[in-house]
Amino acid sequence: MNSSVSGEATITAEDESESVSKVPLLGDLPLVGPLFRRTERRGEKTTLYIFITPHILYDESFGDQSALTRRRAAAIEALRKRPLDLLLDPRGEPQPVSTFRYGPTPGPAGR
Repeated sequence: MNSSVSGEATITAEDESESVSKVPLLGDLPLVGPLFRRTERRGEKTTLYIFITPHILYDESFGDQSALTRRRAAAIEALRKRPLDLLLDPRGEPQPVSTFRYGPTPGPAGR
């Protein structure tokens, strides 16, 4: 199997922190305080790399999806070529032009 990476993404995060350690009371004195305290600055950079490798999965239960895609593309192209007035009724209301339905077809009223 010959797989190749077709997509790559990078997310970078930078984090900086500062902490102060000091001797109680002596670290707070105005002139000699810096002698009794320590300030530590720390920076950290994290990079996350995401590599995308596509794989084609076959499932017999899906049937021939490529034929359905070609039929839908042809129907859309046919609609694009029709003049707009054929898609509207005289009142300006759009008419349903697609025969493709999701789920069961609604039955007659009263059922």
